[in-house]
Amino acid sequence: MIGLMKRLAATALLGIMAGSLAVTPAVGLGGSPVTARSQKASLAQSEKWRQPLSPRQKIELLLNRTTFGPRPGDLQMVERLGLNSFLEQQLHPDSIDDSALEARLQSLETLHMSPAQLAENFPPPMQAKRIEQRRLAALQRRQGEPPAGAASQDAAMVRGQSGDAISMRDAAPNDLRAPAPRPQGPREILLQLAQEQLLRAVYSRRQLQEVMVHFWMNHFNIYWPKGADRYYLTSFEQDVIRPRALGNFEDLLVATAESPAMQFYLDNWLSVSPDQSNRPYGPGFRPFGPPVYGPGIFRPFGPRFARQQKKPQNKRGLNENYGRELMELHTIGLHYTQKDVTEVARCFTGWTIMRPGQGGAFYFNPRVHDYGKKVVLGYTIPAGQGIEDGLEVLHILAMNPYTAHHIAYELCQHFVADAPPGDLVDRAAKTYLNTRGDIRSVLRTIFTSPEFYSRGAYEAKIKSPFEPKLCAGEGLIGWRS
Repeated sequence: MIGLMKRLAATALLGIMAGSLAVTPAVGLGGSPVTARSQKASLAQSEKWRQPLSPRQKIELLLNRTTFGPRPGDLQMVERLGLNSFLEQQLHPDSIDDSALEARLQSLETLHMSPAQLAENFPPPMQAKRIEQRRLAALQRRQGEPPAGAASQDAAMVRGQSGDAISMRDAAPNDLRAPAPRPQGPREILLQLAQEQLLRAVYSRRQLQEVMVHFWMNHFNIYWPKGADRYYLTSFEQDVIRPRALGNFEDLLVATAESPAMQFYLDNWLSVSPDQSNRPYGPGFRPFGPPVYGPGIFRPFGPRFARQQKKPQNKRGLNENYGRELMELHTIGLHYTQKDVTEVARCFTGWTIMRPGQGGAFYFNPRVHDYGKKVVLGYTIPAGQGIEDGLEVLHILAMNPYTAHHIAYELCQHFVADAPPGDLVDRAAKTYLNTRGDIRSVLRTIFTSPEFYSRGAYEAKIKSPFEPKLCAGEGLIGWRS
């Protein structure tokens, strides 16, 4: 049993690390024979979308698509409740008592820490080693014992993920007798995140919510090994995705845009206005306190200016990574131009993070925002706005018909078939627009459609490597209990 659970955890860990896997369809050579075969296959598949299922098959299909696999007793439970009652229960997870699962998760301490606490308690191994050396050296000095190599230790520095140098004295714990930082470093955070994924998939009664959390974590993908995202991903899953997995898409989109995990992954936290003249208060403006030099303008003379001229630094500018991924992958697909990418990137200047290497929070920095007029997908965003620029872009994208179709297609592809029926996708997209992006309503349209309860959907999908192992684990757990 322990060996099975370890293998399941390893599979969950690989799923988190690897992300989504794209499969390229084979292309036939020779033209007409392949075309004829594919036409026949398409015709046969279209016939299957009109073939109904037996009552038993409908229950099996609904359980296989809305959960990680039926557990012992689930078939009988759905037979007793009915398909629609079970579906409505899963669409409203807050109505389901999941306290038994929450009790199991209490032992995973990293799930209850903020990004700042994770950065403090789980530094990278080399940084943790240096902090411990500094702590021991200070303890020896306090006890009157001259530490070996004290001079070199005093000169040692720890460099945070944000790129700011932090002295070992500052990094050392206040209590010199306190336990040293965890030797396993950030890897322990990932292991506990994988354990959480496994426990929720096996024990949670809110199965559809868990399936949707996995769906949105793939849709709004974050690369865990990238620097500070090792400390942000846990909060991204728990505080951004999970509470909104069955809610409104625009709310989810705004939450991901303001997430430090997304800001850091796509480097938007480094994006600044390339045109200093667009700042309404001049380049020396400070939102709090007096200006550094004179009435809001940097003094370009004197010894400090000369020193800066001798030591050039890397120049920050506009970063388009988030603007491109926001449109192409998160919302409208390929229906944009390079000009749109640049304009969206300008709207999100100033969206940044406070000290990412220490797990800092998102904030808007007005000093680096582009206050000029922008035009995004034909919509004019007036000059002089601040954080409202980005929020307006998110609203435009969330309400775009291309976004409705993109989200509807991905949901149908995930729950119905890799090549879902076009009529079903269109109805799901219409529901999205009519409800202004209500995810729960779109799912209800899909799960109550005749196409879903058809032979075409019943034979369409195969499970990921994670799911068959889960089913085996759930069956063994259910048998033993």
